Amino acid sequence: MKISEHYDIVFLGGRLSGGLGARFLKKNFKDKKILVLEKNEKLNWCAGESTVGVAGLFLIRELGLSTYCYLNHLPKNGLRFIFDDSNKPFSVETCSEIGANMLPVFPTFQIDRARLDMDLWELNREIGIDVLTGVEVNDIKVNPNGNHEVSFVREGQKIKVSCEWIVNSTGRYSSLNEFFKDSNPIVSQGYLNTASAWGRFTDVTDIDLLGDEKWREKAGFSSRYLSTTHFMKEGSWTWQIPIDRDVVSFGIVYDKSIVTDNTETEEGFLKLIKKNPFVNKLLENAKLLDFQRNSALDFRRKYFALPEKVIFLGEAFGFVDPFYSQGSDIISRECYMMKNLIEAGENYEHRRNVINQFITNEFEYINILYKDQYQAFGSFNVYNIKSKWDFYCYTNRLVWLFYSKKYADFNWIENEIENHFLTVKLTKAIQNGFIELNHHLRSINEYESGNTNNYSVKQNRFVFEEMIIASKYNDKFARQNHYSICMLTICELLEMRFKIKNLVNNKLIQQNMTLASITEFELSEKWFKEFLANISQNLKKILVQKGIIEPESEFMLSIEDFKEGHFQRAEFSAKVNTEISTMVFEQKYNHVQFQLDHLDEAARSYL
Repeated sequence: MKISEHYDIVFLGGRLSGGLGARFLKKNFKDKKILVLEKNEKLNWCAGESTVGVAGLFLIRELGLSTYCYLNHLPKNGLRFIFDDSNKPFSVETCSEIGANMLPVFPTFQIDRARLDMDLWELNREIGIDVLTGVEVNDIKVNPNGNHEVSFVREGQKIKVSCEWIVNSTGRYSSLNEFFKDSNPIVSQGYLNTASAWGRFTDVTDIDLLGDEKWREKAGFSSRYLSTTHFMKEGSWTWQIPIDRDVVSFGIVYDKSIVTDNTETEEGFLKLIKKNPFVNKLLENAKLLDFQRNSALDFRRKYFALPEKVIFLGEAFGFVDPFYSQGSDIISRECYMMKNLIEAGENYEHRRNVINQFITNEFEYINILYKDQYQAFGSFNVYNIKSKWDFYCYTNRLVWLFYSKKYADFNWIENEIENHFLTVKLTKAIQNGFIELNHHLRSINEYESGNTNNYSVKQNRFVFEEMIIASKYNDKFARQNHYSICMLTICELLEMRFKIKNLVNNKLIQQNMTLASITEFELSEKWFKEFLANISQNLKKILVQKGIIEPESEFMLSIEDFKEGHFQRAEFSAKVNTEISTMVFEQKYNHVQFQLDHLDEAARSYL
């Protein structure tokens, strides 16, 4: 390979983000000369082995790697979550579980990272990208007013190239980050207070051979082995990800304020993950092949892009949490951000400021999904509601936006920044509800009460997923569905907290969920009473207009009314009580026919 003196784009680092990013740019800018510099000539396994919907779509649609992925990696059978009750004898069959009983709509993969990253070197060379391995970069000169210079040594030869763009895709720990520590410092680290340790194993017990036929039938006889399985405990979760024939990745992520075990050694790591009885059963005869750890997972740099046309991709910019396997998703979206910047021309500075803010906002949003949530990870009752909200919002929002190529539209990116404050406020209100439910269940000793003999398919295929791939979905449906899932989740939280049934299908409750009531939601008796007071005020006007009650009558719905499922007041006749009960409790809400018409003006404006 002849090395040019000048390139349009130089990638520092040729692992996942560098390989995917270079391929994406080459497919979108065929005439641009791209160089990838990688220090290693042979790669080892590393984390980032599980993909979800956005990354799966990116690999297939944007990068043309469908056949490659199916022939060289494992198809993934969604995400799976398994709970056990620490106060009861362990049994595979009695563990509660959240997981699909059919294969997912959008294809995803379990990735052997060493294989993928190295294969991308050759695959990218085939489309005209210069990929050099065994390279030691020893100097980087960033020129604010012209071409940058990158100096490196390869096979004893000193080489210098110039370029218009530098993409730092080295990851968080590369020594090359020293060249950018002043211009792009780390501004957030340890916000989530999580750590992780992991390794690959051979001779792992096959989870699909465990349990009885009834237990295997719960998963539709699909392969649990091919899922990314989360074994849930208070303060932690342990993953199981198959990556090759008889090679399975196991790792634990934990909140350091809850789990204080030492994972600095292989022995400490094994001791901790085997505390989970299900994991212990799977690893009973297994052999550990390698060991890695990270004592502080989340971090973020100040900028995604610098004024001098330097971009920080993947973990060179930041990382949040691996719980939902979103690392490669973030890279996929960031690749579109790179494209927006490279084609900006004279508008680069404006686009840079907007995109920097957009990506910062995205990290803030993702952080909310995990902040203070690990304390509830051991409760099926909490997580069964949270998983539905998280997965529904992920598919309805992030997968749909990526599928419809919104990230390629700079005008859309600008508009999203305007909506960020309200989106965060709404998301925090919902996520805080999960935290409060956790506290409540602990206070009444029901934290693990649902951890046995429950199987939930709440994250099974959503109807709108099939609408998306059938080209029958649109932005209006997506906005309506987002609002609808917020209402549903609040009702499920209230049902669990106050032991009430059928709020989810109660027309009166659903139609009085204003945007203000949702964004100000708290899982508390105070909020619920205020919400019912507003409903009572609106309903009284209707009752007076219909002549059912007198204007001077006192009318107020209570939490107890909804617990009992009927309205009964001594001051009203039996007929009036029956009429009110019918209006309050017997009119069902049709979520399939969700419309904007009944929403308040603020909600319609937001949507």
